[in-house]
Amino acid sequence: MPLLKTLEIVNGGFVADSAKVAQQQLLYLRDLLASKEIDCIAVHHLHSDSELGKALSHGLNQAGEGNPVYTEHWYTELTDADGKPVITNSSKTRGSFRRKDRKLERHFDNKIQVVEFTEPHQVKPLIAAASKIGDQSYQGGLGVGVRDNQHWQNILGILANNGQLRGFLLQADGNNIAYAVGGLCNSCFCYMAASFLPAHRDIAPGGYLLRRIQEKLQAEGVRWFDFGFGDASYKALYGNKNNKEVTLHFYGKSVAAQATRIADGATRIGKQWIRTLLVKSGLMTWTKRQWRRRLEQRNK
Repeated sequence: MPLLKTLEIVNGGFVADSAKVAQQQLLYLRDLLASKEIDCIAVHHLHSDSELGKALSHGLNQAGEGNPVYTEHWYTELTDADGKPVITNSSKTRGSFRRKDRKLERHFDNKIQVVEFTEPHQVKPLIAAASKIGDQSYQGGLGVGVRDNQHWQNILGILANNGQLRGFLLQADGNNIAYAVGGLCNSCFCYMAASFLPAHRDIAPGGYLLRRIQEKLQAEGVRWFDFGFGDASYKALYGNKNNKEVTLHFYGKSVAAQATRIADGATRIGKQWIRTLLVKSGLMTWTKRQWRRRLEQRNK
């Protein structure tokens, strides 16, 4: 791809409370791109049903602009407006969860413990344990999830100092086998990163820890559990609310910008075609599993 001067507008970077304001923002972006000060405007995770989402989805100048990519953002409503627990799954699914929980507990002779981290002095041991787990998972191969670096020390340190950190380790017989971290603000827990040891995949420690976290937050009266970005299938399983979101890339008229627009569009269409083919053929889950295991093998 050519090197472009790009304006990145991240999640929450735009707020429009009316169609009039949304139209003014659209005109501003159009003029900014026409000025040639920048080559590309990227708008990430904009609510499709918002006033600005509706406006930008039709393009800055013409329909079909922006190479739109639509995704779903999942949440779990843990408690209702009166603070009462919300039952998320069917009785059949909840029964399946209980069987999985008992399987893991039997495997470790009930020597199971969930340890919570909330204080500033707990940030370093939490990061050390989480990164060690992540290093053995496919997330480690991708370089994502909690890493033992300054970036995560800053993020989790800020959350801890603000009293918002919620970190969790699942320990089995004294060993850390899964972690999850997030931030709690305004009665909404934002799920940031999680992983588990691949050696225990068959007993699903990640799902076990997630259920314990949701139960704990629900008991505290927390209203929402935000799964964050990404299309992992477990989010639809545990979530009971979702927003449609769109990510857009608008390009200027320069040769470099137009070349990038064409390459971006072709890549997007190819990705969507392959994804549709894998889903319809039933190979999506198998493909993801093989890809993740290959990454895990590299980390050994």
